[in-house]
Amino acid sequence: MYPFRVKHLGKSEVYTLYAPSAQNRQDWCDKILEAKTRHAASLFEQNAEPFRLRVMADTAFAYDVMAAVSQRSVVSVKGTPLDRAIRESEQIYGAGGRPGPVCRAQVNCATAFNCYGKSMVAIGTDYGVYTAESSNSRGWSRVS
Repeated sequence: MYPFRVKHLGKSEVYTLYAPSAQNRQDWCDKILEAKTRHAASLFEQNAEPFRLRVMADTAFAYDVMAAVSQRSVVSVKGTPLDRAIRESEQIYGAGGRPGPVCRAQVNCATAFNCYGKSMVAIGTDYGVYTAESSNSRGWSRVS
């Protein structure tokens, strides 16, 4: 048997499905990705997405190295709001090298606010509060 795992992103359950051959497993995975891609395109065409995603911080906040190593690979579905947000960020900064993190602590909260006419974002971590202008996902500085 050839297992593969499926997880609904809005729920905690992970389902393990079994295929009789490696090719059959690959066919299942291809069809699932194809269906998700078609669904994302349909929502976008109908302007039916509930909100628009934007990358707040792509490299500024790092997690525990061991936690990142233990995570399984995640398959990206083209055309989803997350995929478009990542592509927009890559258009601004490029897909190549990224700067190191400004903070290696757990992120606990985030909020948007206006300060002297500027649209800002604040992120609270175990180490302090960081702010950046909404338009600059790499301009973080510690404020407390």
